[in-house]
Amino acid sequence: MGASFWKAHLIDANGRSRSLPDALNISPLAPWSADSRRYAYPAFDGGTRSGLLHVANVDGHSVSVPHAGYIPGLFWSPTEPLFLALGPSAVGVIDERIVTRTRLEWTIPPGEVPFAEWLASGGSYFGLGRLAGRAPEIRFYAPTGELLDSTELDPAKLVPYDVDAYRDVRRETWTLWIGKGTMAVGSLLDRWSQPRFDRATQRLVLAVYRPTGPAERATAGVSKGEIVAPASIRWVAVTLQE
Repeated sequence: MGASFWKAHLIDANGRSRSLPDALNISPLAPWSADSRRYAYPAFDGGTRSGLLHVANVDGHSVSVPHAGYIPGLFWSPTEPLFLALGPSAVGVIDERIVTRTRLEWTIPPGEVPFAEWLASGGSYFGLGRLAGRAPEIRFYAPTGELLDSTELDPAKLVPYDVDAYRDVRRETWTLWIGKGTMAVGSLLDRWSQPRFDRATQRLVLAVYRPTGPAERATAGVSKGEIVAPASIRWVAVTLQE
């Protein structure tokens, strides 16, 4: 198997460039700490062809440790030298020495990724995801991993539709027509996607898909033989308070 990566450089105010370890992915990352003195990102070691978690100061001091898992999101605390590292089944709170302070496991359906971010004070963060067979929840944690609060955030209740009419639309495969020649997995009817959080306003924006026409059996294409339905995106905004 091959690996995709991006060239990374640090450029100072005078335009001088310093090469950094190659980056494994670039979005949705927020690599800079709140004081702009540190940065962190998933890197790639060309010699060993393996993944790294790379943390560095602007003065050049850096630490890299092997990291085999995919990191779809990395977010620094607004007040402390700590960052959240999201994984396919866990969220970790990691410090500038790449020491994991706490790690929260998520038992979620395959192919789904939890989302987490710091609230404005830096005294807590939230995680959004769902356990297999359950509605999505939003949970609030202290940096130590202590659960502070939780509540159900169910798209079926916030953006209701005729669930029974689309019960035969399989959730684990391409069964939603969302545009010309474009399909999406049916599970997007049941879960949030494309989370966007504005820390300044503490506004969380989430997407969910809803059917726009009747379900019917596809006669051609990658979903031939499947019960499919046309669908479009709906957006919901939630303001979080500490």
